[in-house]
Amino acid sequence: MQIQPTAAQLKRLEPLISRPRLAPFLAATDTPAAAMELYLWNVRLSAAFG
Repeated sequence: MQIQPTAAQLKRLEPLISRPRLAPFLAATDTPAAAMELYLWNVRLSAAFG
């Protein structure tokens, strides 16, 4: 089962990830919250292959 972070949790995570690392996700989305969701999806996908 996967837990979806709330908007407040996404906001708290944002400063923990460097701007260069988050930049492609920001460029691909309309909002920082959407970028964080996409980033976390990417993390989960990467973990599935590990």
